[in-house]
Amino acid sequence: MLKKQVIILLSAVFLSVSSRLTAQIDYQALNQYIAQARVNFGVTGLAVGIVQNGDIVFQNGYGLEDIENENNKVTTYSTFAIASLSKAFTATALSVLVDQGKLSWSDKVTTHLSYFKLNDPIVTQLITVEDLLCHRSGLKTFDGDLLWYGSKYDAKEIIKRIAKRPLEAEFRTEFGYQNIMYIAAAQIIEKVTGITWQSYLQKYFFDPLGMTSSVTSIHAFKSNQKIAHPHISGIKQEIADYSNGSGAVGIHTTVNDMTKWLNLLLFEGKVDGDSLFSNRSIRSTFEPRLPMKVSSFDEALGIHFKAYALGWKTFDYDGKKVMSHGGGLPGYISQVAIVPEEKLGIILLSNDMTSLTSALLYKLLDEFLGKKGKKKDWAVEFAKYEIGGKEQDQLYSMELLDKKMKKPVHSLPMQNYVGFYEDSMYGTAEVRIVKNNLQLTLLPSNQIFRSELEPWDKDLFKVSFNDDMLPDGLVTFNVNQKKVESFNINLPNPDFHFYKLKFVKYN
Repeated sequence: MLKKQVIILLSAVFLSVSSRLTAQIDYQALNQYIAQARVNFGVTGLAVGIVQNGDIVFQNGYGLEDIENENNKVTTYSTFAIASLSKAFTATALSVLVDQGKLSWSDKVTTHLSYFKLNDPIVTQLITVEDLLCHRSGLKTFDGDLLWYGSKYDAKEIIKRIAKRPLEAEFRTEFGYQNIMYIAAAQIIEKVTGITWQSYLQKYFFDPLGMTSSVTSIHAFKSNQKIAHPHISGIKQEIADYSNGSGAVGIHTTVNDMTKWLNLLLFEGKVDGDSLFSNRSIRSTFEPRLPMKVSSFDEALGIHFKAYALGWKTFDYDGKKVMSHGGGLPGYISQVAIVPEEKLGIILLSNDMTSLTSALLYKLLDEFLGKKGKKKDWAVEFAKYEIGGKEQDQLYSMELLDKKMKKPVHSLPMQNYVGFYEDSMYGTAEVRIVKNNLQLTLLPSNQIFRSELEPWDKDLFKVSFNDDMLPDGLVTFNVNQKKVESFNINLPNPDFHFYKLKFVKYN
């Protein structure tokens, strides 16, 4: 079919569409919908790219890279942290190595990483490379993430420390989303190839695909790089280094670069008709490995089946197989989806904490899969969920305030709380007196997890860590016969398991 180029005079929009698609999709209306939704959600910046049949059919940037500088507009060349969208790169790299005979999916992890250990010795002996990538280790979702988040630990130390976290699920039977298993997977790539995960991606993915703006560390940014700075509730944040989470969350890239990655996947390893690697490598990562529960929300979408493959979640939508994944770091939320049958790929990157990327993903799937007469206004639907989430946050804040005494006093002299405490998995915390107030610091992440301990009720103190993504929390010191023995942290949030930590005083 002859392709004709269509240029629509919209700000920073480049469209290349086939005549068939032009008749189906009103791109100008779509652009206006996305632009208005970003404003309605209060999202600082957003970039969107769509490919189909090898063409970029839509891409545009919206809003600002930096809310403090109105001249820094988001474009399709703005660099975002894509967080867990990095996992598909890790899985594909391992799949290529499997196809090349350099390792096997059934290889025991300990064959490649002698220091790898989980809390159950039998699982340690059995767990394979494949198990690492499909979240069936027996660890719960996000278990151990405090080990890498803002911490001084390197990958090897993180992997060693997760051995202290008890397994709470049956091995290979229950889905538990795991970043640390992907950190281990990156270390296997290094062990097998002799080069780092970062170098492997640069040499075998970024360079051949022309992904010239993609990096695996903030220290690799070029001097002229357009950077979408992270924001939380419209407040600009410092760009953080998560290189110790390489394999799970390490990539920074652009919509323009990601369209090249999506086309590589959709055409099963081919670039401009030439094979970069075998199609078996792509097909293997797309094969479902572990069933996932179908929620009531999924059912409302008409989804019947969900499973995790390798670096991808897969589900049915309007009779089509969809491969998708989300990514989130403080100040960044992203979504990616591909529909192999339609040679369709979608990438959505934002530099604010928002559900807008999820709303737009379903909007775009509806548009391109032709759900005529059944379309919902997903921006409106997801706005309701955001309002509900904010109401829950407000309720928690009120409950926290209700626990405060009118005139709180320590049950013990301040000096009794001072000292060093240890959680067997996480590491050391310190309580000291600063300007006549108690201060708590979790030493592995001392730039983030440091706070004054505000008296709340006897041995209960409020903490406000240096992280705009987290709410305030409560620290309870456990006292026996006027001696402080330990403390626990109650800080409800969807990502980090503070409640599983127990810091025992040793000095």
